Amino acid sequence: YYRPFHREPDINTDWWPSLEHNLRAPIALIHAVLSSMTTRGTGIIISTVSTVAVLDFPFMSSQGVAKAGLLKFHQQLDVETRSKGILSFAVNPGPIPSHIHDPNMSVVFDPEHFAREPSFQSELTSIASGMDWAAAGLASGTFVALYAEPKARILSGLYVEAERD
Repeated sequence: YYRPFHREPDINTDWWPSLEHNLRAPIALIHAVLSSMTTRGTGIIISTVSTVAVLDFPFMSSQGVAKAGLLKFHQQLDVETRSKGILSFAVNPGPIPSHIHDPNMSVVFDPEHFAREPSFQSELTSIASGMDWAAAGLASGTFVALYAEPKARILSGLYVEAERD
């Protein structure tokens, strides 16, 4: 969801629902499995966040607030659950090529689409065309390492970037 905040006609229509999908849903899923992990005395929780959790990008206020909130949630959760054997990671898989990142993708000229903001369209195209894309295998390997490698425990509660080897 990309839209300039100043252009939101009604924040309750799109902005808040976007924030809820990106924040409430993962926290609700974590809450659903946490009691069984506590009973077992072990568990690993990994959420996917993005660079907007820690860096500022235009027209991404809803996603940025949600991802920063999810990162902070993992920090707080780690303080509460590490002593119970539960680890918690917020992982940025990096810019993995997909149709939403493709600078050659045609722009959708829908009035509700972010590309209607010309400065963001050109900025996004410029950023995407100059990116060093991360390998999807590197991200999945990071998830496996966080689960399987005992040395990774030290990263619990922290922001983990998986975009470079």
